[in-house]
Amino acid sequence: MSVKKGWKLITDPNRLERFWNKLSEVWERIPETIPQVKDFYNYEEEFITSLAKGHNDPTVLDLGCGPGRILKLLSKVGMNKLYGIDISSKMIDECRLVLPESVVLLQHDFRERLPFTDNFFDYVFITGNTLSSSVTEIDTILRNVHRVLKENGTLVIGLYNSEFMTEEFVRNYYGKFPKVIALKCFDKENHTVFVGDVYSHWMSEGEVRALFEDLDFDVKIEKKGIGFIVCAKKSNYKDMG
Repeated sequence: MSVKKGWKLITDPNRLERFWNKLSEVWERIPETIPQVKDFYNYEEEFITSLAKGHNDPTVLDLGCGPGRILKLLSKVGMNKLYGIDISSKMIDECRLVLPESVVLLQHDFRERLPFTDNFFDYVFITGNTLSSSVTEIDTILRNVHRVLKENGTLVIGLYNSEFMTEEFVRNYYGKFPKVIALKCFDKENHTVFVGDVYSHWMSEGEVRALFEDLDFDVKIEKKGIGFIVCAKKSNYKDMG
C-alpha cells in the first residue's frame, strides 16, 4: 500500500497496543451511532452464527477479538471451545468481564506466529475491519491462519469496502473516536485514514482477492452494506511456511 509522501505507517506493537487500549472502553459504543456500521456488524453476526451452528462443537479463534463482541455471540449460542487474541491488554480485560471463564484469552500480536498447533481450529474469524486497521504483513497472517485451521476449516473476514470511504463518512465515523486519538489525515486517493498513531486502509474487492492469490484457500466474497464478508475454506493442507 502506498501513502502520501511524508506519512509514516506505524507498525510498532507497543504503539499499536497503546492506541487500542485508549479505544477499549468506547469501542463497542461507536457502531451504535453509525447506522451503516451497525448494519454491517449485524450482517457479520448473522453470518457467523449460521455458519457456526452448522458445525458440531467447533473450535473457534477470534483474531483481534476486541472487547468480545463475536465471542459473546458464540458463547450465547452454545459454543464452548472459544479462543480470543488481541494486541491490547485492556481489550482482553474487557473480554474477561463479559465472557465465561472457559473462553481462552491471549494478549498477542497476531502478525507473529500464532501460539497454537497445526490443524487446531474449525473456524477463525477476523471481523470489524480488523484486518484493515494498522495491520501489516497480511500475507504472513493468512499463512499463519492456514496453518492452525483444520482440513476444510474456514476463515471468515469482515472488511469495509473502499467504495464507501467518502469524506462525509470518514468525518462522521472517525470523528466519534476520543480526542486523544482523533482523526489526523484522510488520504482519499489511497482510501486510508491516519488516526492518532495508527492508520486504517479500506480495501477494494480486487485488493481482497489479491490477498489470497498464492494461498490454499477457496474464497467467496459477498458484498454486504458498506463491506465484504469473506469466506475462505482451507484447501488440502500443505506446509505454507
